[in-house]
Amino acid sequence: MASIDKDYILRKRELIIRSCFTNGVALATEAEILIRNKRYARAHFLCITALEEFAKAYILLHKKIDIETLKALTSHQLKAREIAELVAELLQQELGIKTKESSKIMQASRIPEMRQDTLYVRLLPTKYDAILPDNTYWKKRALNFFGYLRLLDRRAKRILAKGIILRKD
Repeated sequence: MASIDKDYILRKRELIIRSCFTNGVALATEAEILIRNKRYARAHFLCITALEEFAKAYILLHKKIDIETLKALTSHQLKAREIAELVAELLQQELGIKTKESSKIMQASRIPEMRQDTLYVRLLPTKYDAILPDNTYWKKRALNFFGYLRLLDRRAKRILAKGIILRKD
């Protein structure tokens, strides 16, 4: 892992946040293209990646920036917890749906694994002996994650339209 340059990130924070939102929106758009073409496993992968970008932007926007926080931004496992929190917050704020803590934790623990399951040929046995990603299996999951992205996409565009107000550390 490359060393983390906190000073650089603090200097470029607004640009990085804006870029994370922009990249997240682009990844969501590409996921939508894959969904329209019924390529659900790969669409799900892009949805997770877009959610990671949005989570990174929200961390940089709303959390105290220290070395531990910055290390979390480079770890799929740690970003997964942020994604689960972000999705739970979105469901609560935008749709009024409360998510149980255990559900958030379980979902977070599966996100890095999902990335692999949607993209790569498996070298280990699975319950259904699936070696390639099963497009039918990933359909519902891709559509759910894409729904979360739609909510985040709207929120990101509102934040970008209003301007980014950085937290002072």
